[in-house]
Amino acid sequence: MNTIASLLKKTLAPLAASLALMGSPSQAAITLTPLQSPVMVAPGAHALVDFKVDFGSDPLELISFDLGLAYDATKLSLDAAPTFSYAGTAPDFSAGTFVGTNLPGVFVITWALGAPPFPDPFVLPTFAGEGVLRFSFTNAGLSSGSTALILGLAYSTLDEDLEAGTVATVIASAVPEPQAWLLCLAGLAVVAVPLRRRNARG
Repeated sequence: MNTIASLLKKTLAPLAASLALMGSPSQAAITLTPLQSPVMVAPGAHALVDFKVDFGSDPLELISFDLGLAYDATKLSLDAAPTFSYAGTAPDFSAGTFVGTNLPGVFVITWALGAPPFPDPFVLPTFAGEGVLRFSFTNAGLSSGSTALILGLAYSTLDEDLEAGTVATVIASAVPEPQAWLLCLAGLAVVAVPLRRRNARG
C-alpha cells in the first residue's frame, strides 16, 4: 500500500508542477495541447481524447520521461493503454526500460535509460515535430456536468530536466431516449396525414 501511495505522490507532483508552469512562459521544448476541448460524451458511451505533442523543430534526445494522466475514476473509465501516432522516424527505446502503471484515476508510463552495456549501435530516443497521444475512455458515471483530465510530462535530456502539462475537459452530453424519438416521429405522422388529405382535396 505504501508503494502505491508513494507512486501516486511521485506521479501527481510533476503534474501539479506542470500546471503551475502553464500560466507563465515555459522553456520546455515539448508542449502538450488538447486537440479538442471540451470533449462531449453521452452517458455510457466512449470518448476519444487526443493531445497534440509538439517536440519542437530541433531534434530532442531523451534519457528518461514520466508521462502521467490523472482523472476522476468515478466518472470515467480508461479503456486501454493510450496510443501514440508520430509522423517522424520511430524512436529507438532499446537502450532503456518501460514501466507502466494503470490504477483507477491514474495512468503512468515511465521510460529510463538503462545501465551499460548498451545496444550496438547505441542511440537515444530522438524526437522532432509533432505527434498525437490518444486516450480512450468510457463514460462510467458522468451523467451531467464536466470533469477534467490532467496530463503531465516530466522528462530529461542530456542537458536539462523539463516539464510540460495541460488539461482537457470532458462534458456529459444528453442523448434523447429511443422513446423520445418514437414520440417525435409519431407526432410528425399525426401532423403529416391531415396535411396530405387536405392537399389531395385541394
